[in-house]
Amino acid sequence: MTILLLAFFILLAFIDLRSRRVPNALVLPAMAAALAANFLASPRVGALAILGGAFGFAIFALAAFLRPGTLGGGDVKLAALIGMIFGFPLALFPLLVAVLAGGSVTVVLLAQSKWQTTAGERWTLKSEMPYAPFLCLGAMVALMF
Repeated sequence: MTILLLAFFILLAFIDLRSRRVPNALVLPAMAAALAANFLASPRVGALAILGGAFGFAIFALAAFLRPGTLGGGDVKLAALIGMIFGFPLALFPLLVAVLAGGSVTVVLLAQSKWQTTAGERWTLKSEMPYAPFLCLGAMVALMF
């Protein structure tokens, strides 16, 4: 199962890098599968999956609301999916890894004046960067541990 999840997250990361989209056609069925698998394990695990999904959704939806344009709806749903896969409180680790990785890359890009966006502009705090690869990285790191 870990191999399938790793492949799924790699696929999502590449899709977001190329198209700047996190397809609902992949994320929504994965949410249903994650909930079903967790509830089949036990009702308690299923409840923790719902709590983890709600946590991931709430945190990233709040961030998207407070800073419009920084996170898209696909990123918010992906954070919810990660929460459902790992359950609460284990979902904290992959989401924290994602935030730290995304923040670190942002700091490096801002510090390097020679790096440019795909539009040929210098990186600024308003530059757009796909976030799903960082969420996927956090999930993959957590899966490996």
